[in-house]
Amino acid sequence: EDVVPATSPRSQPVAAAAPESLNISCEVTFRHGSLRLNGAISENILNLLIRELKR
Repeated sequence: EDVVPATSPRSQPVAAAAPESLNISCEVTFRHGSLRLNGAISENILNLLIRELKR
């Protein structure tokens, strides 16, 4: 995956999420910050994120 700046047209919400994408809204709070997810995210990226957070 490549990093896309927030101002990029590619970062705008998609009308319909791809079948392998999940439309989620959640926030994970850590001791020194938080991670907020809101919108379409691929199942593969979500699994990768969960694996990394378990480390």
